[in-house]
Formats: sequence, structure tokens, C-alpha cells
Amino acid sequence: MSTGLLLDASCAACGYEVRNLALGATARFTAGAPDGWLAVITECPVCREMVDAVLTRDDLARSGSQPELRCPHCGSVLPPPNQSYPDLTIARIANSDGRPIGPQTCPYCREPALIVQVVGTFE
Repeated sequence: MSTGLLLDASCAACGYEVRNLALGATARFTAGAPDGWLAVITECPVCREMVDAVLTRDDLARSGSQPELRCPHCGSVLPPPNQSYPDLTIARIANSDGRPIGPQTCPYCREPALIVQVVGTFE
């Protein structure tokens, strides 16, 4: 059974696109295995790319401190996951019945024209 989704996003206003963002958990994470991971989506405050932030069980178990996640594009420290895109949750996407999700605010032009589509799954 798949527990994670792969998403593409594109902005109708400015043409920004991002492909294969991971959202959700691996099957091993869901089963409680220590080597599984959880992916959530956030936005880099410097280069403004949408990125999937990967969290391990150890990251989530830290009391009182968030892991320092870095943007894979520019290396900047990322904000706490799902702060920029709180509507991109597994529950919201599951309720979309395969229809595109949106509009979200585009990280580049800031217009509410970013449409998200499920393009695959991961274990």
C-alpha cells in the first residue's frame, strides 16, 4: 500500500513549475521502522523554491528543537515544514478525488494561481 504522494505544481500566472515533490510517509515510517521518513512541503525563504523537507523519526523525536533543514537549491535554512503550504496535506489531496488542487499562492509571483496535481506515489 502506498503512503506517499508525488506532486507537480505549476503557476498559471508566471509559469513557475516544480516536479516530483514528495508528500507523506514511507511505508516503513508508517510501520514504525526507524529508517522510514516523512516528507512535507515548504518554501525556501531565500530562493523561493517549493521543496520537500524530509524528516526522520529521530528528527520528530527531538523535544523542544526542530531539525535544521536546508534548501537543496541554495543551501539556506528552511522554515518549519508546512508553514508556507498548510493546505498541501495528505487529507486535502485525498479529498480532491484526483482533481488538481488549488489555487495555492505561487512562491515566485505571489498570485493565487499555483495548481498542484498528483503524478505518482512512493512506498
